[in-house]
Amino acid sequence: APGCPASGPGGMDSYTLLVAIEIAARHPLVKMMDIVEIDPTKDFRDMTSKTAAYLLLYFIKNKK
Repeated sequence: APGCPASGPGGMDSYTLLVAIEIAARHPLVKMMDIVEIDPTKDFRDMTSKTAAYLLLYFIKNKK
């Protein structure tokens, strides 16, 4: 993600991350989620921050 201090090639794409979050959200032992390491000074057009907000909402939506 462009807004992460340690961004680099070969990271996870957004679709794979969404699938992982959906699986984690539906697991009965998973109670919450945390997103760390977003640097707003490096975040191009707030893409990483917007994605992080979407991922948190996606987790809440899929939490059973």
